[in-house]
Amino acid sequence: MAFVVVHALCRFPDVVSREWLSADSFAVGDDGRFLAVGTEAKVRAACPGITKVVDAGGLHVIPGFFDSHLHLVDLGTSLFLSVDLAGCSCIAEACRRVADWATTNRPRRGSPGREWIVGGGWDHNHWPNGEFPTARDLDQFPELAQFNIVLFRVDIHAVWCNSTALRQIEPIPTVDTPGGKVVRYPDGTPTGILIDHAQGPLVAKIPQLTFEERCLSLKAAFSECNKFGVVGAHDAYVDQDTLTALKHVLTSPDLTNKLRVYSMLAVNEYKAPPPLEPSTELLTVRACKILSDGALGSRGAALFKPYSDDPKNTGLLLYPDNRDLTSVVRKWIQAGYQVCTHAIGDLANHNVLDAYTAATTPAATTSASGVDHSSPLQNPMACQNLRLRIEHSQIVTDADLPRFSSLNLIASMQPTHCTSDMGWVTSRVGPEREHECYRWNDFHKSGVRLCFGSDSPVEIPDPLAGIVSATSRCRWKQGQSQPVLGPWHSDQCVSRTTALNAYTIDAAYASFLEQQCGTMHPGFWADFVVLSGDLLECPVEEIGNKVRVIGTFVGGHLVYGTPFGMP
Repeated sequence: MAFVVVHALCRFPDVVSREWLSADSFAVGDDGRFLAVGTEAKVRAACPGITKVVDAGGLHVIPGFFDSHLHLVDLGTSLFLSVDLAGCSCIAEACRRVADWATTNRPRRGSPGREWIVGGGWDHNHWPNGEFPTARDLDQFPELAQFNIVLFRVDIHAVWCNSTALRQIEPIPTVDTPGGKVVRYPDGTPTGILIDHAQGPLVAKIPQLTFEERCLSLKAAFSECNKFGVVGAHDAYVDQDTLTALKHVLTSPDLTNKLRVYSMLAVNEYKAPPPLEPSTELLTVRACKILSDGALGSRGAALFKPYSDDPKNTGLLLYPDNRDLTSVVRKWIQAGYQVCTHAIGDLANHNVLDAYTAATTPAATTSASGVDHSSPLQNPMACQNLRLRIEHSQIVTDADLPRFSSLNLIASMQPTHCTSDMGWVTSRVGPEREHECYRWNDFHKSGVRLCFGSDSPVEIPDPLAGIVSATSRCRWKQGQSQPVLGPWHSDQCVSRTTALNAYTIDAAYASFLEQQCGTMHPGFWADFVVLSGDLLECPVEEIGNKVRVIGTFVGGHLVYGTPFGMP
């Protein structure tokens, strides 16, 4: 149903300049798109036939947020199908939470007598000794011995399992697979921690979610996103079963929580790139996701030099021969896909830059590492049209930073990763490298387009929390006027409008939707958020506290809250 909103305080980015503009009224048509935005007189004159007029009472309205990197099924299962270990303060608390969950929750995956308990969210970096947990820790609870227990680290790049689960993959090779690591005791016995590719054999044993569970997980994730003002999500690493579930859920006539989903197909789940499909109102499938290394927290991020707190370890390259990475990138580009590659460590980012250059520069001089990056890019516009992305772009050397702009790349980053991790990052990389981490402002100043996300369920899918992190480089507790940690390298803070653009119009650009989403403009989808205060002008400590989401609309339909007195 069409409606007009008056007496609102609207702020939104200009389609061309990306500078933020103001208006006090707008109209939404029956098709779910903005009809007019401006003064009340202008909007009423443009839409004289609309009889439903809503008085916003001075509430603030901005474009709906996009989360540019999350995992929808994992988010949904974390809410009701798996053990949530986020926030555990020590190993003992994590083990007790698993034991408590086992006694009170159904269903568990698998058949009776062979059941699996799956969970995640633990982060040993916040525990007293900072060491990995072990299978022996879980084995101390005899009531858990009947279960195969697999618990993903918060970054999903390491799993912690009990001895029952380890027996499912015996005999475990004594030599680690390329791109993977089995953490072992001095005598060579596995401790129960499997990192990156070493997870594969065990994860493959976990009973798959049923179609119904997958659909329920997606609906739960949509609802969770909507309550934070998220109207669109870039779903990073979508397998075939999830894509089938997405198509079903997003076309369901009784869908109450809506989300515009931009799917990145999981390259490792497809033998070849599938043919591109036409986009629908809520689903776009034209991107793919590649993994190049692990994560910093589990010391799997690939670094040029060893970890400062693990001098024999430089992390894990999931493509040890960069020519293989280049080949995969080229194959998916040729199939018409936008390539989005996970890279956290400085070596991984360097190798992805090499692979992107080689895959888009036919005349480049290739070498064993993929390409001689000192050769000039022959066709920079080709990269601009492809909108290649590096997911995380977390540690980038001074030498490699300019290559992002020369290749017209998009840096897809997660601000709350910085403020969650900054208490231990220096111990990983040392003070001489920490300036290379989370370089949001350096990217922005060099002309690189940013899109921001949460990596949920690694972090909560809350753009307001991301804006706080991006603009303050501090960790806050709700209601406190002073940060509990930080600022950390405050020169990398970005402005409020830059952060907002990264969650709105620039996130839309990163998914080829900038002519339909990301701002309040006639003809664009009426995806907007109603806020209790002015997000552009309020003190940072009020964001998420006094200034919070009170309503979310997708395509003109209310999907969260009761703003303006609307049901």
